[in-house]
Amino acid sequence: MPPLDIDYPSHGETVTSPTYTFRIGSSEPLTEAEVSIDRGPWLRCRHACGQWWYDWSGYGSGTHHLAARGVTRSGEPVNSTLRRFEVVLPHGR
Repeated sequence: MPPLDIDYPSHGETVTSPTYTFRIGSSEPLTEAEVSIDRGPWLRCRHACGQWWYDWSGYGSGTHHLAARGVTRSGEPVNSTLRRFEVVLPHGR
């Protein structure tokens, strides 16, 4: 298991809501975390309750991929493995 893990969405999960919050966990304390959706730009996550979160909206149905990266307190970069998940919205939004 990498030191940075994508807790939500789980691998192969189907998202059916027009908004979704990604949760990133780490085996080591982080000073920052970011996510990249479908190999797009890196987006800063917010820290709350010991986890890192990113609120996602404005997406469409289909297969999506999520990657996460962070920096530990000692300055070490850490990465997640790529997570694949599906979005199925009413009327194919």
